[in-house]
This record gives sequence, C-alpha cells and structure tokens, in this order.
Amino acid sequence: GEAGRFLQRSTGSRTDAISEACYASLFGNHHHARGALEMMANWDLEALKRQLSKLTNQVLLVHSDGDRAIPAASVEAAARCMANATLKTLACAGHLTHEEKPETVADLIMVFAEEQGVLPVDRMRAAG
Repeated sequence: GEAGRFLQRSTGSRTDAISEACYASLFGNHHHARGALEMMANWDLEALKRQLSKLTNQVLLVHSDGDRAIPAASVEAAARCMANATLKTLACAGHLTHEEKPETVADLIMVFAEEQGVLPVDRMRAAG
C-alpha cells in the first residue's frame, strides 16, 4: 500500500503487511503526526553533539547502509564524538532495521551486552 511505498522511499526500509498497516494507522492519525513533527522541531542537535563527548560508558550505534533518513556520515560523526562508541553498519536494510532484521539487531545488542559484562555470555551463541 501507500504507507509501505512511503516508508521505502523515505527510510529505505521494507516492512511486512502488519507493520505497514500499523504505520498507515499512525500516518492517518493527525495527533500522532503533529506530535512527531513537534518532537522533531524541538530537537537540539548541537546540544546533543556537545553532550556526546561527555559519555564515558560503552555505546553501541547500529546503522544500515540503506538508511535514507539518517546519513551514514552523521552516525559516523556521532561515533567519533564518543570515546567508547562502537558503530555497526548492517547491509541491506533501511532506517527501520530493528523491524526489518529484528533477530540480527537483537543479536548485536546481546553480544555487545555480553562483551560489556552486562549479561552473562550465552554459551550456545558463543559456540555458534
């Protein structure tokens, strides 16, 4: 439908029929659209950039090579602002990578959390 075509055009992502129906509902809700636009209009990206350098903990950034909403250069610049950032770029997905490839994204997060000692190592996944 139209929502799926819009998502692909604007984000580079392809979603399933259920997700597309959910997005169609959101796009058709003027309260949601207004809230999203107000949120984005109030972003202070320069202030965020200044705060990134203060982060000392380990940070995982996940990006996709097909993301049409956030340029790779922006994510790479954000990673450079942080002393302990790890940037993982996934192939063949768009801005909604967590919806397109949920298992892949979840696995990246789990492995990162294990490496940081936040989660115990999953011996089954480690044995691969």
